[in-house]
Amino acid sequence: MKIFAPNISENKDFKVFVFALCTLYFALCAQAQNMVVTAKLDTNKILIGDQINLVLRAQAATGTKIIFPTTIDTLRDKIEIVKQSKIDTSYSPDKQRYELSKIITITSFDSGYYAIPPFIFYADNDTVNALSTQALLLAVQTLAVDTTKAFRDIKPPLNAPLTFDEILPYLIGGFLLVAIIIVLIIYLKKRKRNVVVIAEKPKIIIPPHIEALEKLQVLKDEKLWQNGFEKEYHSRISDIVRTYIEQRFGVTALEQTTDEIMRHTLTLESITEDLRIKLKQILMLSDMVKFAKELPLPNENEISIDNAFVFVNNTIAKQKIEENYNDNLEEI
Repeated sequence: MKIFAPNISENKDFKVFVFALCTLYFALCAQAQNMVVTAKLDTNKILIGDQINLVLRAQAATGTKIIFPTTIDTLRDKIEIVKQSKIDTSYSPDKQRYELSKIITITSFDSGYYAIPPFIFYADNDTVNALSTQALLLAVQTLAVDTTKAFRDIKPPLNAPLTFDEILPYLIGGFLLVAIIIVLIIYLKKRKRNVVVIAEKPKIIIPPHIEALEKLQVLKDEKLWQNGFEKEYHSRISDIVRTYIEQRFGVTALEQTTDEIMRHTLTLESITEDLRIKLKQILMLSDMVKFAKELPLPNENEISIDNAFVFVNNTIAKQKIEENYNDNLEEI
């Protein structure tokens, strides 16, 4: 019968490995135990809607990586996070330890007793040996209502007297407004004194007969029909006479036909039968040249412009027109 004794040399490496694991485990435990974590409320009783601070702290040896718990919008059902500060860092005087702290402002809008669960901290990513704070209890209370007393209206706002600091902005604004108005009035008065009024020269009103006679004379001097421009010649004679009739008698002669103009002349006492015959000759010959392309004889060209001169000279409203024309010249 053989008895097999263990080979000490073969188990040596295994023992070293087990010893190293134990050493590492106890080191991690010691490191975790070296870290201290706390969670503390300002008070454990609040009224509905009040806000209090929850302070989280973690202390460890310098060089230890502390992982804070993650908080977002709520700590639990019916306990809301209003705001939270950044993680603050502070060191011991000998720099051997340091502390991380964070302030979380919380509130609740439902009355009752609420347990705030522990907060979990980790050191150097060691998820096995996590440290947790103690659980907290928060009491949310409502205002006590005395049902034996009658309900009363809300108190109106108190009337506080105005202070000088409150009135000062209005005084400054009023002073500036008055100053602006005074400066504007002075500027406008000064500008008004500097305005130079330039009187417009009165417009010269030329009597219709003078304008017509001048145009007829210019047309005669141009010798249009002598150079083969019979149509333009008779058209201009007709336009000059029609314009004169319109200005002199108030008849829209430029827009009327020859027959319509002749019918109007029957109602005008200053136009005699002889002048009507001369006017008809002027207008009829002009129509024939313009629309029927008739070629007048030389003496007919002369007769038309002569009749135009005679018609204008014998239908002048002498006294009234000459007085207005002379008055205009005197004003100029």
